Amino acid sequence: MRVLLTGATGFIGSYVANDLERHGIEYVGVHRGLAKTRQAVKLDLLSTDDFIEIFQAIKPTHLVHTAWYAEHGKYWHSDLNLKWIAGTKRLVEAFCSVGGEHVVITGTCAEYDWQHGYCTEDVTPANPNSLYGISKDTTRKIVQMVVEKYGVSMSWARIFFPYGHGESPQRLIPSLLKVFQGEVAPFGINGDCYRDLLHATDTARALVKCAQQKFTGIINISSGQPVRLRDIVQMLATIKQSDPEIILRLTPTNKDGQQLLVGSNNKLHSLGWQQQVSLDQGLINYPL
Repeated sequence: MRVLLTGATGFIGSYVANDLERHGIEYVGVHRGLAKTRQAVKLDLLSTDDFIEIFQAIKPTHLVHTAWYAEHGKYWHSDLNLKWIAGTKRLVEAFCSVGGEHVVITGTCAEYDWQHGYCTEDVTPANPNSLYGISKDTTRKIVQMVVEKYGVSMSWARIFFPYGHGESPQRLIPSLLKVFQGEVAPFGINGDCYRDLLHATDTARALVKCAQQKFTGIINISSGQPVRLRDIVQMLATIKQSDPEIILRLTPTNKDGQQLLVGSNNKLHSLGWQQQVSLDQGLINYPL
């Protein structure tokens, strides 16, 4: 097993790289910056038209594609999503054409119709309401045609809400911690909404498990456990010995948040995956 990993220095990709190393799996990471190790190559996935020569040199058996535009607050409606559709198609087609065996691509829970709240693969309909979600779902459909043409298997991994060291400092958990540390002003949240959080370590373990077992189809990468945002605020306030009410008493900045959004992870458990980092552990050990 030899893996080509895109987005190797990104939030999720860096955790995948660590898990591949932990398993002793040979891999080559792809990213736009300078290669920091012999296991990395510099490559702009959006500007490269011909990946064949690169794949012939690397000879990967597996492709784990985590790269995508992910600038916080902007990726939901950015036109760069459209470029990633085409770039991903070129990448996968080249991989398949040189004898690749299995593809793992990170999708998103934003592909689902959120009005259903509890999302189950092959049951809950896809009905994205953002350009990001539409682009991911479109990519899935296009790439499915490509892999079927070459007889290659594919895991389409719909990731829910990963957290951990390396995530954007503007996301919920680091933002709340900054409030409780007195670094930024308090802000309101929809405290009674429920979300499905999974530590990036467990997220990466799930992606590697899909690659190892050549899982075929759509699979949720989720904890399967809804947690109320109010409870997260209270947990973080306790950890930082602060008052949760400085957040909870404020009017939410966005009042239109989906009440419940959680993913069934029965498929993931069927692969032998088990969550290793509990929410309590993940928050207590959060490196801020």
